Amino acid sequence: GYFSEEGYQRTPTQFDERMALAQLSGVLDGNPLAVGQNTLPAAAYPAVAQGVITQLLTPLGAGALAPAIAGNLKSAHIETPINSSELESFDLFADATYAFTDRFEMSAGIRYTRDEKTTGYASSVQSRSILGGLLAIQQGAVPPAQIPGLLGALANPNAVNLPASLLPLFGLTAQPTANNGDFVYGDLEDEGVTWRVTARYALSDAASLYANYARGRRPEVLSPSGPSAPGGAVTFKQIDAETVDSFEIGAKTALLDNALRLDGAVYLYNYENFQTTIQDGVAFVV
Repeated sequence: GYFSEEGYQRTPTQFDERMALAQLSGVLDGNPLAVGQNTLPAAAYPAVAQGVITQLLTPLGAGALAPAIAGNLKSAHIETPINSSELESFDLFADATYAFTDRFEMSAGIRYTRDEKTTGYASSVQSRSILGGLLAIQQGAVPPAQIPGLLGALANPNAVNLPASLLPLFGLTAQPTANNGDFVYGDLEDEGVTWRVTARYALSDAASLYANYARGRRPEVLSPSGPSAPGGAVTFKQIDAETVDSFEIGAKTALLDNALRLDGAVYLYNYENFQTTIQDGVAFVV
């Protein structure tokens, strides 16, 4: 078998920075048994944001800048992460069945797969995120000597449009790549073997028992991580292949002159290196 694919995914995402700040700071975390307990009207977000920023900046001796920075938070911040993939996959497989008796047969199969992948990543912002600049300070990504200057720039009435030389082009969940959107690429070659074994015993012409075992595999993934700072480096992490061992036993029968069919099965899946995505602060991690 041969499979070839070129994929491209562009996902513009819009955030209300005031709402995002309220969510990240825990203001919206109510009683999980009382859904909507801490729901806020949109008109309340500016005041909530100013209160949260004041708490953040007061220990830095910059609490007086909170109203100006809160006023600069955008109701519509747009950033656009893009990923691309080129994949060529080759399969070689065989499957055979042997009948030991008229009632008992077994099947076995094996598959070898090889993948050759090129993964690309880029990210851009329509204009800088004010909240992204605050998070950089809160997360310790800004040297202490640079914090006063950065806070002053974030409080500038024209902060959103200042040149990148004066204020980094911050993103919120995805920092922009070089030149606000350059692509970076990584390559991965992966190969693996999967298999299955099945046994079937016919109790009669209308009923049978079966059991099977199979090894499944999801290939290794080359997962890009965007820059940790605007214009920074993109890193690629090789995620181990996910495997699953599947065990199943069951029975099938036809009754009432084939008017009624009954099937039943018991199965167990054992996964290793299960691949998924989680949210870590404002980042999404594979």
